[in-house]
Amino acid sequence: MKIIGNKESVNQISLTHKGINARFNCFMKPFPYCNDIDTSNPEIIEIIFKDSYELDNLIDVLEKFKKECFEHLGEWR
Repeated sequence: MKIIGNKESVNQISLTHKGINARFNCFMKPFPYCNDIDTSNPEIIEIIFKDSYELDNLIDVLEKFKKECFEHLGEWR
């Protein structure tokens, strides 16, 4: 996995899979409690996956992180 871009300030994520030449752009939605996110000026970070194994690993880690956060904070919706 390779990450390209300014990792400090991001409001758009571009996910790329090199093996099948697929790309998916994710735009951050403004939060109801945060008024200073400017989505009109994209600050893009690109995450490039070499294969599906890297993608599966990232999904597993994010699911574990989500579960851990919800156990401490509760679910926000």
